[in-house]
Amino acid sequence: MRNITIYAHAARAGNTNCSCHLLITEDRTRMKQKRVPGTDANRVLLQTAIHVLQSLSKKKGQHIRFFSPSPYLIRGMTARLPVWKRQGWRDRSGRLPENQDLWRQLDQFTQEQRVSWLYPQSLEEQRQMEKVTDHVYAAPLTKQKQRTECLDEHSFGSLRQKVQRCDTNSHSREYS
Repeated sequence: MRNITIYAHAARAGNTNCSCHLLITEDRTRMKQKRVPGTDANRVLLQTAIHVLQSLSKKKGQHIRFFSPSPYLIRGMTARLPVWKRQGWRDRSGRLPENQDLWRQLDQFTQEQRVSWLYPQSLEEQRQMEKVTDHVYAAPLTKQKQRTECLDEHSFGSLRQKVQRCDTNSHSREYS
């Protein structure tokens, strides 16, 4: 079984909502930022989760640990989603849940894969989450070309530099 760890966060920075996720597998680590104008941070975070799970859905037999500091995402997936499904996609007061279209897509991807929805608790998990959060808030400030920092695969401590071309909507950072 292949273990995959994802750290994701979204926030409003200036007048743009930004998301960032860090994807860790046995053979590589990759970080991606995205700026999304005209929507709220909760919707951006759900879209990020869908995008990541969709990209991983081609391979079966994976265990995905999805970390986020967002109660909206974690409680939504662990506590609210089963209630909504049981009640015909309605909340306890009979209303449709906000962002129902995205919750349904997330539900579909979690049916196909084994996903654990978690808050970062250990020191290492919190460090990784801080790294992601820093990138979320830095996203509106980045230019088309940016300096990318790569972390040494053994210690994640020694830095080396490389320049990477990025389009204005998406910024990827590769960590070897």
